[in-house]
Amino acid sequence: MHEFASDAPLCVALSGGMDSVVLLHSLVLQERFSSIRALHINHQLSDNADSWQRHCETLCASLEVPLTCISVDVLSALGTNLEGLESRARNCRYEAFEKDIAVGETFLLAHHADDQYETMLLRLMRGAGPSGLSGIPARRGLGLGSLYRPLLALPRQALHDYAQASQLSWVEDESNQDSRFDRNFCRNEVLPLLATRWPGYRSCWAKSSQLLGEADELMQALAEFDIADAATEDSSVLNLGTLQLLSQSRLRNAIRYWLHSLGLDDVGWSKLNAIVVAFDSIKQKTRTLVQANDFRLIVYAGKLYALPPVQELIKQSLPWQLDKQECVLPGNGCLRLISSVSMAAMSIDRSRMENVQIRYRQGGEEMKMPGRPTKSLKRLLQEAGIEPWLREQLPLIYIAEQLAFVPRVGVAESYFASPSDERAFTVEWVPQNFNWPLNEKSN
Repeated sequence: MHEFASDAPLCVALSGGMDSVVLLHSLVLQERFSSIRALHINHQLSDNADSWQRHCETLCASLEVPLTCISVDVLSALGTNLEGLESRARNCRYEAFEKDIAVGETFLLAHHADDQYETMLLRLMRGAGPSGLSGIPARRGLGLGSLYRPLLALPRQALHDYAQASQLSWVEDESNQDSRFDRNFCRNEVLPLLATRWPGYRSCWAKSSQLLGEADELMQALAEFDIADAATEDSSVLNLGTLQLLSQSRLRNAIRYWLHSLGLDDVGWSKLNAIVVAFDSIKQKTRTLVQANDFRLIVYAGKLYALPPVQELIKQSLPWQLDKQECVLPGNGCLRLISSVSMAAMSIDRSRMENVQIRYRQGGEEMKMPGRPTKSLKRLLQEAGIEPWLREQLPLIYIAEQLAFVPRVGVAESYFASPSDERAFTVEWVPQNFNWPLNEKSN
């Protein structure tokens, strides 16, 4: 806690339990922080939940600390099946944390060393790798601010000693004694039994946690190197040939890192291994390697693509007023007017852009490009190497009911302009992918 500047904005997650009460009290006792507040999450899971909230309100009033209380609905998504209750409660809690944290604020959690050991054991039982087994991170980003766990190196007993010496009062969650929940089982049954056989296991596990953390750092550094070697201009596309030179373990490491860098969920060992195994048998020109909840991986023409899930496209006709440089397409990215200097063959005469409509393929479209015979749109898309999954999504630009421009393909001869003409420009299509914000703006 001494690392914070006196004017650093701090927010303490206050459950009312001993750990968070000790953290808040110790911060206030230092009398050097000018901006401390607390946040209480009411999970509405216990009959005592409201009394715990009142305890937090009383404590914060006595310490003269502002308190925000947020109620979350944990049970609605579970129904009568309580399996996954711990995970659901945690997700609800962290969603609330992320929404409430202010810009530049440091959010403090009271996790201690014993929490770390419980987490390591739980993750070991779930088959975690070095990253998971290295334990709870002391720091990471959170929303518009950052998260920090300043007590992570201290055993629970040290916090208990502080609480008693300071004559603090706290609440006890009765569910903590229910060993049906995995974490409680580890805390109440497993770890005490380990301590009777190996009293020094905590220091050994702490060393293992550090070594695993270092191993994870090395794996990430190697993954960065491998992904950089396979990179293209689009961060969601990799060169397949470079990846196929890697060993299976190195390829798994690289793919896991790449997906994480795109902000995607961990696919888990089974799917990740299936992806890697599929690399050895890629023969088709286009092949889907995996379908996950928030992405799919497709191999096409020597490249590996990470794409959003397939969604039904709303193929509505849209007008485009060219006084706006960007036209947002519902569920399909956007179109942008840009300079045509670097794309001479794609130059279009802006002065003739009247009654512009954005449409999608219906079948039977044709276009005559400059100096070329009239061809079907299907043939033009094939010749331009447009990826198969994009061909139905490709927005078509019509002027006065005539197909005038196809992004990534070309311009109709009757609308072509010399790049040196001050009226010349081109249109760029940015499809909705992991480089495009999913929250759509109004046109």
